[in-house]
Amino acid sequence: MSPVLEEKLAFTATLAGSYEAAAQVAGKWGCKADDSVVHALVQRAGSQAEAQTQERLKQVPQESQPQRRASQLALLMVEGWFARFRGPGWGKKKTEKERVKFHEIKNGVFYLHEQAGRTEGGRGVIADKTVVRSQGDSTDLGRRLHWEAVRGGLGRAQETLVLGDGIAWIWNLKAQPLARGEGAFGFLAR
Repeated sequence: MSPVLEEKLAFTATLAGSYEAAAQVAGKWGCKADDSVVHALVQRAGSQAEAQTQERLKQVPQESQPQRRASQLALLMVEGWFARFRGPGWGKKKTEKERVKFHEIKNGVFYLHEQAGRTEGGRGVIADKTVVRSQGDSTDLGRRLHWEAVRGGLGRAQETLVLGDGIAWIWNLKAQPLARGEGAFGFLAR
């Protein structure tokens, strides 16, 4: 498979919603592919993207818009949910292994208060936000969210508000130390 075809097929998989649907759409534009081929391609591309993310997280984040005035309030929203994945028995006619496996996905959202607004109809909107996800532990989510939040202007915000439900990993997040001796959210110690 050429790099161009891989990119086109991975993009199709991203928009299609399932590997089977991506294979069907690809067939319409002249590329017959089995859903298992699409799955393998997406797994490989995801591994490459994760490796790039890990390299980026080793760097000190630089604020993306340092010329912007300091914010009164920075908001972070943290949540977890379970997603359905293919298990080791997926696609087998007879198997003792699980066909489906659920994994917790941890989400974090960062935005500055002045980036929130309302439409003419009154619906809330956020003009600019950063969303991060992790299948790792809460420290991993905290590290990713903190890095992106610093890029978004967290370091100059006067106040910080963290929103989340009552699950323990969310509220223990700030207590987990990182290598630099900060909490996973680092900024909560102010």
